Amino acid sequence: MLGHGSKGSVGDCRLTHRCSPTSQWNPWFVPTVDVWDGPWLFENSVIKSIGGGAITVMRKGNVNITSCRVGGGGRDEMASDCVVLSGEARMQMSRCDVSFSAPAPSVAPDAQIGAGGGISVMGKAASTVQSSHVHDCSRAIFLDDEGDVTLESVGLSRLDAGAMAAGDNAGMARLTASKCVLHELATPSPHGRKGNDGPKGNDGPKARGAAVAAKAEASEEAPWINSRRPGFSSGEDNHFSLAV
Repeated sequence: MLGHGSKGSVGDCRLTHRCSPTSQWNPWFVPTVDVWDGPWLFENSVIKSIGGGAITVMRKGNVNITSCRVGGGGRDEMASDCVVLSGEARMQMSRCDVSFSAPAPSVAPDAQIGAGGGISVMGKAASTVQSSHVHDCSRAIFLDDEGDVTLESVGLSRLDAGAMAAGDNAGMARLTASKCVLHELATPSPHGRKGNDGPKGNDGPKARGAAVAAKAEASEEAPWINSRRPGFSSGEDNHFSLAV
């Protein structure tokens, strides 16, 4: 943990943490990198978690992540969350690949935060993401409380549960997006993530064709934005505005 009073930079490193599948401790609380102060710079690095969170930025944490790969180790080594911000945390991210997260199968849904999110922002935390790609996650962006996210030139793709979600307390949350592209939004497959490269998996030609057809036939109903908080409540949906 990079605790109170800490600051510095990390470059050209590979950081990986593998959570035990039999652990009784919530993997969200065992991140690969946990930032509570700063500023901290991560550059040209790989930050991975297998079964847990890759990066959490808490309290007054302040982090700049540039030209990094953040998330899980691949389709067979998913993180439970890629990046989670809370409290009054701040994050600047640019030229990054944020990918490979899914809800942890061994953890109760109400104990998870982003439930496989790419970037989850809660409390009064704020994040600016530029020229990056968020893909192969349950959802790209999750907002709650007064979380603030700005996206600029960000690609969002292969998202099993929709591109974005907001929590039950997200009435003051803010999302601003410009020059962003949503593409290859995943159609959930009964075959799961295994065999994704095959003809019946999420990435196979049949699945791609089905996704394109579904988009063309029912674009107004496509699950691009899902405003129900995953794993916390089945109550009324909350909505936020998307400025383009």
